[in-house]
Parts: sequence; structure tokens; C-alpha cells
Amino acid sequence: MNNLDSQARWISTSTGERLVGQPKFPVNSQYIASEVFSENLETLSAYLELLKTN
Repeated sequence: MNNLDSQARWISTSTGERLVGQPKFPVNSQYIASEVFSENLETLSAYLELLKTN
């Protein structure tokens, strides 16, 4: 949750790397990375599952 921006989004910042299926973003541009979103959603789901079972 500490990595959310002011609008409660998981934002990544480009370092100039090329993203699969995307044009190259300028360095320091911000974007929502599907991989980061998926990993964070899995973590959040696992946490909620723990709360449900306790």
C-alpha cells in the first residue's frame, strides 16, 4: 500500500526500457504496469484470504 500514488494507483516510472507490446516510454514517464498490478493484486488477495480464515 505504501507504493500507491495520490490517486491510489500502483504507478511505475520508466527508466527507458522497452516494454513488451508498448512503444518506448520517455525516461521518468509514469505508467500502470500490468505485471506490477497483477503481483500486487495477488498479494492483496492472499492477505484478504488470511483475514477470512482467521
